[in-house]
Amino acid sequence: MPLKTGLILGPGALRGAYGAGVASVLGRHIDFYRIYGSSVGAFTATFLVTKQFDVMLDIWRNHVHGKLLINFKNPLIGRNVLDTEYLTSLFKKEKHFLDLEKVSRERGRLNHVLTNCSSGEAEYLCPDGDSVFHGMIASSAIPYAHPAVKINGKYFYDGGLSDPYPLNKAINDGNDKVIVVSNFYSNYDPKPVYRFLQVAVRLEEKHENSIRFVEASSCINSNVFLLRPSRQILNDVIDRDKSRINATIDQGIEDAEQFLRCFKYTHMAG
Repeated sequence: MPLKTGLILGPGALRGAYGAGVASVLGRHIDFYRIYGSSVGAFTATFLVTKQFDVMLDIWRNHVHGKLLINFKNPLIGRNVLDTEYLTSLFKKEKHFLDLEKVSRERGRLNHVLTNCSSGEAEYLCPDGDSVFHGMIASSAIPYAHPAVKINGKYFYDGGLSDPYPLNKAINDGNDKVIVVSNFYSNYDPKPVYRFLQVAVRLEEKHENSIRFVEASSCINSNVFLLRPSRQILNDVIDRDKSRINATIDQGIEDAEQFLRCFKYTHMAG
């Protein structure tokens, strides 16, 4: 029986461009048993499940830079600073239409990580075509930048606040091997970004604890793999420069191709 491989796509706002590049390569070659997306990773995970890689990359390359996705003046016109509704509106148009039927057919493979506003604990949504937009928006709803999202009578915030890299969940779900994609290089220091916001401190602490667990697991468990950039191209998680976003995507593609050559040779035969 073939071994089951899971994929975790972590948080990082616009640094999620790296994960998009990685997913566009791995998703074409590995039939993942389960796919988990936390925060921005929920968007990439969704398009990986539907195998709409070209659509995903076009959105990242041409539709998230400048003030398109993140605009601090948006509240003046009644929109959120983090305008994920703008993104999901693209997914409903013909050029970038998300295959909702495929999402429903694949229900169970895709997991959006959400943070329950009442308990602060992680919950995992396996969306269908009706709930997938709410799941993506909720998983990336950073407090102050986006309000909590209501799903089935409960309110949720960004999944990065509770489980940025759901490795234990992936193992418990029966994945024999787990590939974890982090959008941050090993020496990343998040402190300069919004250090005055309490939510930023919580995101930082949760991310640091979670990635340390992944690092330790990848060292002692030969079936856990951590894929991350060797250097950071974007200045921070809200760097909206189009050229740097595209360079980050290309970095993810290059790193994934290199990783895949080794992974296929040593693990996919099993």
